[in-house]
Amino acid sequence: MAKNNNTKPVKPKKPMFQGIKNTFKIFGEAFKLDPKIPWIIFPIFLIIFGGGIAIGISTGKTFFWSLISFPLALLVMVMVFSRLVDKAGFKAIDGQLGASSAILRTIKAGGIIFDEEPVAFDRNNNVLVFRGTGRAGIFLVSEGRFGPAQNALAQESKKIRRILKDTPVHLIQMGTGEKQVPLKKLKWTIVKMKPELTKDELATLNKKLKAIGGYKLPVPKGIDVNKMVKMNKRAMRGK
Repeated sequence: MAKNNNTKPVKPKKPMFQGIKNTFKIFGEAFKLDPKIPWIIFPIFLIIFGGGIAIGISTGKTFFWSLISFPLALLVMVMVFSRLVDKAGFKAIDGQLGASSAILRTIKAGGIIFDEEPVAFDRNNNVLVFRGTGRAGIFLVSEGRFGPAQNALAQESKKIRRILKDTPVHLIQMGTGEKQVPLKKLKWTIVKMKPELTKDELATLNKKLKAIGGYKLPVPKGIDVNKMVKMNKRAMRGK
């Protein structure tokens, strides 16, 4: 007997209330990062929403003020929640190997792109160097102790300047030292740099760097840099 080829594939049903479930999941993961978060955001919501209802009762326009105060309270709560999660995420990964990559990969402004893998690794001092590009030029970001990190940045800068002499190269040290940029300020430090390249020049630069390729990292046995970077990204998401 011939098979019926006109049978339509059955589409999987989307689970009900998936959005609500995802929201609660996000809140749950955030609370794991910092248990104090609910004790901060929920009172903010109640104060704003309750204040709106109180004004409504006193003016005889309870429904009107409820409609205004509820979305306002929700908006403020989400804004504060986002800031607290970022702060908790920075605290969770700060000081870990590859922490800077978890931040660099989130930068989207100004055509900024960072390689996921580091271009240099100092096995003796646990110093990493990440490379990125944007309209400000080439970014070299290191993490580790000031002296060894400075040497690693200088070496990578020389390699680039031998090939791309006229391209601006910005050296940034992420860390807690006197001349280093803290993890929580790393993104803003890069984003605020003044553009020096056009979009076409940036596209050409990315092609040249892609042709050059990266460098084979002398990573010692027992240390998986890429695994550490992925772990730190999950920590930033609260997972």
